[in-house]
Amino acid sequence: MIPLINIVFLLLIFFMVAGQIQPQDGSDIRPPVAEDMEADAPPLVDVQINRQNEIQLDGVAMSLVQLQAALADERYANAEYLLIKADRDVKAADLGVLLDGLRHSGIGSIRLLTEKSGS
Repeated sequence: MIPLINIVFLLLIFFMVAGQIQPQDGSDIRPPVAEDMEADAPPLVDVQINRQNEIQLDGVAMSLVQLQAALADERYANAEYLLIKADRDVKAADLGVLLDGLRHSGIGSIRLLTEKSGS
């Protein structure tokens, strides 16, 4: 009986350590809190801005001008929407500069990632 218990605990530890549900994006971004959230389909375009105002498109660091040029690429032409992951410490003026740049790029729909309050 004791060897069976050992095996069960080893399996439990293995699945706790090795089993991640989704990949981590490697960024240190804490999104702002939202009161009401709806579940959606996964986004096709992922833009991140951290507290140092560094912009990343799908995990690749770039400037705002490079972001605009990259979004003009055909692989982003049919994107349903663009998801922005902004750190909660990013100033509204800095986020506004990013949003203005995206508007001039012709992006139709933008969603801002938030956390549900109380989590």
